[in-house]
Amino acid sequence: MVAGGCGMAPLATLVEQLPSDTTLIHGARSKDFLLFPDRFDLAREFCTDDGSFGHQGLVTDLLERRITDGSPLDMVYACGPEIMMYKVFQLCETRGIPCQVSLERYMRCGFGVCGACVCGKQVVCKDGPVFGSEALREMKDFNKKALLKSGREVDLSLYFSWRCQ
Repeated sequence: MVAGGCGMAPLATLVEQLPSDTTLIHGARSKDFLLFPDRFDLAREFCTDDGSFGHQGLVTDLLERRITDGSPLDMVYACGPEIMMYKVFQLCETRGIPCQVSLERYMRCGFGVCGACVCGKQVVCKDGPVFGSEALREMKDFNKKALLKSGREVDLSLYFSWRCQ
C-alpha cells in the first residue's frame, strides 16, 4: 500500500481490512503532515520530502526498492498526488504487478452526467474513483491532463513540473 500526503485518509479503512503482513509506505511533505502515524498495527515505511521522519525522498523510491529487492507483491494500492500514482503504476507495470489507484478529479454532479471528472473514456465519479491496472493502461489522460473547476483543460505535466520545483 502506498499513501502520499492526504491520500492516507481514503486508504485508512482499507488498511484496517488488509492482512497484518501488508506493508504500508507512507509519505508526506514533513513529519507534521503525516496522517495517522500511529494508527495501524502493520509494517510501515515512512518518508518525508524534507527528511524530518523516515527516508528523505519519495514513496515511489521505497516502492521501487521493495520491487527490485524481490519482495513478493500480490497487489499495490495507492492514493495520493496523481504524479505519484502514475509512477506507482509505471513501477508495477514493469514488473507485472497489478495495482489499483484512487483518482481524484473535480466532480460536479457525482453521477456521470456533467463530464467534469473524465479521465480518458472513464468518468471518475461513476466508473471509479478506484481503477485497476487494466483500466489505467487505457486512460490516455492519466497524469497528462484534467479539467479545472472552470471546465478549462490543464496539462498536468506542466502543472506538476512547476509544483515539483
